Amino acid sequence: MKIGRKKSAFFLLLSLMSLLCSCMSTREYIKTQKTLYEDDIAVEESYELTRDKKLIESKSKKFYDLADVCSDVESNETTLTMRTFTAIKETNSKSENDSVTFSLMEYQADKATNEIQSFILGAKVVKVKNGKVTSTTDPNGGTHRATGDTFSNEMEKFFDENLDNLVNYMFSPPELSDENSVAPPSQNKKQQEITSAEKVVVESVPNGNYIFYSIVGKPFVILGVTTWNLIKCAGYAFINFAGGYNAVAGKNDRVIWMMPSYKKSRAKADAAKEANKIEHYPEYHLPFTNNHITVEKYDRDISVLTLADENAEEITPIERYEYDNTMSVERSASADAASTAAVAGVIGTVVTIPVSAVTWVGGAASGIYFNKK
Repeated sequence: MKIGRKKSAFFLLLSLMSLLCSCMSTREYIKTQKTLYEDDIAVEESYELTRDKKLIESKSKKFYDLADVCSDVESNETTLTMRTFTAIKETNSKSENDSVTFSLMEYQADKATNEIQSFILGAKVVKVKNGKVTSTTDPNGGTHRATGDTFSNEMEKFFDENLDNLVNYMFSPPELSDENSVAPPSQNKKQQEITSAEKVVVESVPNGNYIFYSIVGKPFVILGVTTWNLIKCAGYAFINFAGGYNAVAGKNDRVIWMMPSYKKSRAKADAAKEANKIEHYPEYHLPFTNNHITVEKYDRDISVLTLADENAEEITPIERYEYDNTMSVERSASADAASTAAVAGVIGTVVTIPVSAVTWVGGAASGIYFNKK
């Protein structure tokens, strides 16, 4: 038995040491955002996030005007109307499918004044895998190639007939007929790329007091708050019994009926949770640690990862900030107590209503019985 206790204590100590070692670390995150403009119109956006030089996530958006691919034109004596599509193609490294949002546009040109008005008639979302449209299944078991707004019957048919061509245009690389071909028109446009980079260094150190509270203290806080709420429910039942008795006996001018306030408990829990939240860069926070965070921001296309190289260009950040995230036992205990009280308040209210109703009626019955004597 003694050997078993020693082994348990050893493994517990080993686990705590492993937890402390795993929480003590320095991590470097770099976020890079780029926007490409052609003739002052954004045509592409990209985003990358790396941790310790390893890519965690990449996302991109491309914007398309598809009037040259397909359009529907109508004309009368006064107005020229064209319906076509614009699209946003979104790619995410965490998803195997690309997402394309097609917007149905209507352009109306006044022939007399040459004024043009544009309207968005609706939008549909399409999932694409390996350059091909994939179907989605709705809750009723139906399959759809696109989800979103419903167009007019004519434009629904127009969209269905042209969808594959639109997708092929967006996902096919531009082709040149031969080596002497003229460059695509987009390369003759004014182009500008705006880049911003942010380097975040997070130094994490285990908070021993918070770890001890989480393992040892937190269960007692929850147990204590739960017990106190049960006692309060019993108190409400007793008060309502007395209220029923006094109402019948005529010993009080008003009817006494008391219930716990879940609304107040919920508001208190929300306030405590807000006070206990990780204030700076919570997405990089390691559990059970205090963090010192250094943030450097850059405003041009640079390789922040190579700044330590001997021959690398030294680039000065345009902004630099430092933050500290400290885990507080007091704030955490307050948040745990308030959250437990709110949950217990819901349960307590559900239980207290019928119990209090019974005790109030019982008190009234007692008042009738004893006042007859």
